[in-house]
Amino acid sequence: MSREKLKEHYAEIIRNQLKMQNPEGTVSIYHKLLENEYEEDSAVDVLAFYMENMVVDMLKHEEDYDEQKWNHMLNGIRIYNLEEADKVTAYDMKKITAKLKKEFGSIKHGDEEPYLEGLAAYENNLQVMVERYQLNSRQLRTIVEIWMLLLYGSLHQKTYDFCAVADLDLIEIAKSLEWYSNPIINPKLYDTLKAEDIAALDKNKICEGSVTMAFRLLIRIHESMDFWEKKLGSNGYLNYLSNVEAFE
Repeated sequence: MSREKLKEHYAEIIRNQLKMQNPEGTVSIYHKLLENEYEEDSAVDVLAFYMENMVVDMLKHEEDYDEQKWNHMLNGIRIYNLEEADKVTAYDMKKITAKLKKEFGSIKHGDEEPYLEGLAAYENNLQVMVERYQLNSRQLRTIVEIWMLLLYGSLHQKTYDFCAVADLDLIEIAKSLEWYSNPIINPKLYDTLKAEDIAALDKNKICEGSVTMAFRLLIRIHESMDFWEKKLGSNGYLNYLSNVEAFE
């Protein structure tokens, strides 16, 4: 089944739940999205994205539907007020890499050693997303750029509205990737980083150091996208991701 048909399938499930007003968690989050200036179809699309993830995980672990797990997933959705958020344009997306490179630096060629483990983890996560959501190269680039902006916004207490530049599912994928790379919003990641560096007692320094590392990794990935697409065509980076060792 194509990605678009899958999205519509899960959207129809959400519409049926809303029509029946059951389960309450779906209805509650739907209205919360509307209160935060999401359009009705957009609110349905967000919920459909998480329903899809729920079903995929259920099938993977051979589990039955569990409303408690569904409610737990719903409670983890990060909802911003779109009216209060800065509107992101295509120009913002195009310039974010240069902006971050100027502010946070980049990985110099020959100095990759401290970044290799993190880079491999990020690339693996991207490959998982490509396979799970049938992403093309343009969509993957969009996700990486949104990921950068989300991190930047978190560092500067800003929120962004990406609705003009990306579909809702791409935005939610980027949010999930940001969550696992951002100790400012992920307390488990912060605790792990603090335990690894007990000398660093200042929370701001721990978070800023980790986010700076994330920026540099994402800048290198974005540069890698440019390189492989120039070398191998529009799907160059996807080919690279699917078989990294072939290009080492």
